[in-house]
Amino acid sequence: MSKVKTKIPSGSLTLLTKPNAAGECAVYLRYYLGSYIKKSTDIWVNQKDWDSKRQCVKSSAKNAARINARLYDIKGEIDKALLDYDGPITIDVIRSIMCGDDNSEVQLHSIKTCFIEYARYVNDMKYTKKAYGYSSWYNKVKYIDGGTFIDQTKNILISFLAAKSVISGDMALGMMMSLQYIMGQLNAP
Repeated sequence: MSKVKTKIPSGSLTLLTKPNAAGECAVYLRYYLGSYIKKSTDIWVNQKDWDSKRQCVKSSAKNAARINARLYDIKGEIDKALLDYDGPITIDVIRSIMCGDDNSEVQLHSIKTCFIEYARYVNDMKYTKKAYGYSSWYNKVKYIDGGTFIDQTKNILISFLAAKSVISGDMALGMMMSLQYIMGQLNAP
């Protein structure tokens, strides 16, 4: 089964600033995902040398081939990062990729990890960023790191199987009640 990918937004190169004294404008790379996310390429071109339809510098301009190659390299790096990204693409993800941030959550989606490791990582990151308080972090330690999560899942599974057996007639109601009592005694401190 192949991986389902979200639609990758396409970027465009545009001149968004007013010309400076030399008549040059900054070239911006823009992506649209509900709203525009833009980043300057730090390349300035003369407004009359820009072909807005083809999104490149006109061939008649000085150093047009070199400037266009650099613009396409910048756009290509971001497009490749968006294609390689495994998680859902949001405005924050695009902004992070465009800024070249070493965003740990972006990297986390690109590696294979189990749910427990992911939950531990997210809770630790939120606690260090003060996104929530000590009691929430302690609950994480208690339920994820402490193994209580696995114990509770086991108890729910046993209860479900016992109830299913009672419904199908393989087990009496009193036997299920006895099983619940035994599980309660085993889980008590």
